[in-house]
Amino acid sequence: LIYMYYGNSSATSVSDVEKVLDFYDNFSTGLDPQKWTVSRVSAGDIAAVSNGELNVKQDGSAPIAYVVTSNAMKGDLIVEYKAKVASLTPGHNLGLGIADGLGTSAENPANGFWPYFAQNNVPGNYVFNLFKFEAGAYTILETAGNYAIGQFNKYKIITNNSFYSFYQDGIQTGGTYYLENVGFNKRIAMTRPDFGAIDQGDQYFDDISVRKYSAIEPTVGFGKATSIKNWFDDEWKQRANISIDNSGNSEELTDYQVKIEVPYIQNMQSDFDDLRFSADKVTEIPYWIEEKKEAESATVWIKVPKVEANEKKTVYMYYANPNVSTASNGTDVFEAYNIDGIQGFWNMDEEAFRANLQANPSFENGYDNWNNLNGATFNSTNVPDLPDVAYSGTKILQVEPPADTVSFAQDYPLSLKKGDKYTYSIYVRSRDGQKISGKIAIHGILGTNPQTSQK
Repeated sequence: LIYMYYGNSSATSVSDVEKVLDFYDNFSTGLDPQKWTVSRVSAGDIAAVSNGELNVKQDGSAPIAYVVTSNAMKGDLIVEYKAKVASLTPGHNLGLGIADGLGTSAENPANGFWPYFAQNNVPGNYVFNLFKFEAGAYTILETAGNYAIGQFNKYKIITNNSFYSFYQDGIQTGGTYYLENVGFNKRIAMTRPDFGAIDQGDQYFDDISVRKYSAIEPTVGFGKATSIKNWFDDEWKQRANISIDNSGNSEELTDYQVKIEVPYIQNMQSDFDDLRFSADKVTEIPYWIEEKKEAESATVWIKVPKVEANEKKTVYMYYANPNVSTASNGTDVFEAYNIDGIQGFWNMDEEAFRANLQANPSFENGYDNWNNLNGATFNSTNVPDLPDVAYSGTKILQVEPPADTVSFAQDYPLSLKKGDKYTYSIYVRSRDGQKISGKIAIHGILGTNPQTSQK
């Protein structure tokens, strides 16, 4: 596997084509003598860079200019380049080829392959003459394809130890040519070798590159993105693993509320304010501390993004940060959601309680007869003697002490699907003077509840 890293907004690019390819030149800084050797340039010839392009021009007189890579490249190669012809005399040839083996000089290779731009004595007949060059003589292997004057196209030559092939804009032009004397020391050369021909024309090259060739190139695919960060926040110095066992459940749980009994661990804040939870070691997930005993234990609910069916899931609890306050938030954990999770959540309105107590003291001991949600009541045990629960002045929960019955108002309906399993929980804090507060939650359970354990 190869790993691609990203997500650093302060980084600058380190893209470097020179370190990736065997050879590359876009002529942005002129003609580099470390890369190219130029020879035989007569008074009317040009072999120079203009506007970031290599211009090789032949004036039709001897000797003809010859541009070749300074160093030989070995092995099986793909040579890619952009080229255009500005002008070309009929019957003449220009182009880029592979000088394969030095022979007596760079200008007289032992052999080679040139897919030349040509105009074969017929004005407007712009074709490719595919040449091979061996032992000082050349042969036209095939005439194929066509091109347009003044237009850049992308070209490619593939060579290994036995053949050459030529491509224009990704399409093979001509055939695959097996030569008897394909060597291993290859140079890129513009214009033809020195075998007596004199050509006249003007051509331009850009983005010349060489990379390795394989008959079967590997395919590339992207995997799932993962984070390389292994710690939620460096301000939290310790972490505990929590294992959620859903192996007995064939259902995948999404945004699921899981209850955890957290013992006090050394270096935790005694009031558990520094607890934080993450399912991926990076992203914080919501939690709510239902109740706690200082420096002893806490009952915590967390909202886990996903627990796979028939699998175990590890969630990470971070602590040991003495400088933070709690992020416990029941609303973020218990919220109107779908059948897999929470179905309803209310906070007691303490101001409304005080107003109701003052205006209707009979709420403390009585029962106000108003309609229940679909006639449903939810039995509980040991319900304290409480007034009805109000939200912004509207009753949403009523408690009938004689029967220990809890019921919901029609103003806040719940859509509970028949046949599904639910748990109903009421969380209250006893009244202190005129202050009553607490939380009420309803959440759904599908199948087997996941179990938690502390490591």
